[in-house]
Amino acid sequence: LAQDAVQETIDRIQFYLNLYKLSEQQANEWLGSILKSKKLINEQKNELVDDKDRAIDHIEEVERKKKALERKIKKISSDPNKKKAGLADLNYSQENYAKNQLKLSANQSLKDYVRSAKTPEERRQREDEIRTLLNKYEQESTKTRALTSIIGVLLIGSIIGLIIYLVKRNKNK
Repeated sequence: LAQDAVQETIDRIQFYLNLYKLSEQQANEWLGSILKSKKLINEQKNELVDDKDRAIDHIEEVERKKKALERKIKKISSDPNKKKAGLADLNYSQENYAKNQLKLSANQSLKDYVRSAKTPEERRQREDEIRTLLNKYEQESTKTRALTSIIGVLLIGSIIGLIIYLVKRNKNK
């Protein structure tokens, strides 16, 4: 195939040499420009193929990320602990924490606080404020639980250590 293409090019050049009575230098220049054009066309074709491959890779990556996010959203929406808690679902300590932070009177409930808003926008703002306070409460209670667990483990460890120390001391006597 390559030899056929070369022979065809040579035959074409000889035809044009005879037809246009070109000099050998002009024919070589003409051949060079043809070869450069073919080379440029091939390079552009390769660049287009590379661009197409990069675009396909990017699309696949975006689809993978989209599916991962959809799985996370599905997980979160199906987890009852992750859903937004309604004001009626608050336990006593959560409600007291929010009341203390908002500095509400003892006889005023969070529901009354939200209902007393004059506009729907103000009502949403108050609900968001309460949710923010509840998130803060959850973070603090998580820290408290972790600290309590650490202190408990240390206490148990010190008691076990004291028992071992006393047993060894009694054996030595």
